Amino acid sequence: MSWRDFEYRAKIGTPCLSSSPQTNWVPCYERLPTFPMGHQSRKSGGHRASSYPSVPCSVVWAYERSCARYSAVRQSLGDPDPFRLRYRNLVADTIAEIVRGCMDKKAAGAVIKRRAAEGVPQDDRARFIEVVETEVMALHEGNIARYRLRPSEYQTWRMTWR
Repeated sequence: MSWRDFEYRAKIGTPCLSSSPQTNWVPCYERLPTFPMGHQSRKSGGHRASSYPSVPCSVVWAYERSCARYSAVRQSLGDPDPFRLRYRNLVADTIAEIVRGCMDKKAAGAVIKRRAAEGVPQDDRARFIEVVETEVMALHEGNIARYRLRPSEYQTWRMTWR
């Protein structure tokens, strides 16, 4: 496909790339802001004017593609877990306490149970303990920022955890 094809498809409101049925492509360019741009002729190497007064077709195409990708990602993620949302601060604080305290597995289990008894209702305690233990076991250098931990704190804790 050439840029002309992309520009033409952006003009007529069809997907610019072959979209699969899973992406649920929706034309989003109705909400596209306008930019004050002068249109140059094709001979001077400028943008071809789109059907929108001051927006080149390439901008419309990029916006449409961005909308389609956002829609696809949004559908693939699903809904957030309400339990994790409710206790996310307590989970993060508990994990940070375990790492900063350089606790081993036995001490970490005691801290998790104490935190669950202090701040979680009886019905949710077992699930809270399971979530925190799973998150501690899955902790690595790529996700320590989620718990506001420094790499040096993580490295020190990792030596004790083994």
